[in-house]
Amino acid sequence: MRQECGKFGEIKKITIHDRNADGVIVVVYKEFEDADACVAALNNRWFGGRRIAVTNWDGKEKFVIKETPEQEAERLRKWDEYLESGGENSKTDETNTENASNKSDNSSTEAAITTESPMETKDL
Repeated sequence: MRQECGKFGEIKKITIHDRNADGVIVVVYKEFEDADACVAALNNRWFGGRRIAVTNWDGKEKFVIKETPEQEAERLRKWDEYLESGGENSKTDETNTENASNKSDNSSTEAAITTESPMETKDL
């Protein structure tokens, strides 16, 4: 996604909301014109076998999904296993390093990208 979105301008930050069922990614550009170009070029395109919906983020919608106590316990158990193994065989290293908070510097420079399964349509 970074490579594709980078075609439209300098990216300041990408936030992957991996707990969100819609598969939300927020891309923050240095310039708002770059975010507009991303929206125009990528909205309703197919990416990785899914149709994506790309919009300018309104600054209000929250994409963060809080984990349940059970999910937190499972995450911590896996983290303990990872630490005990010396960091070997982790499939989530790259994903975890890309995750960031949902704070924005300037909502006019952000594009929110969500995915849909091939058979679904959704109004955003």
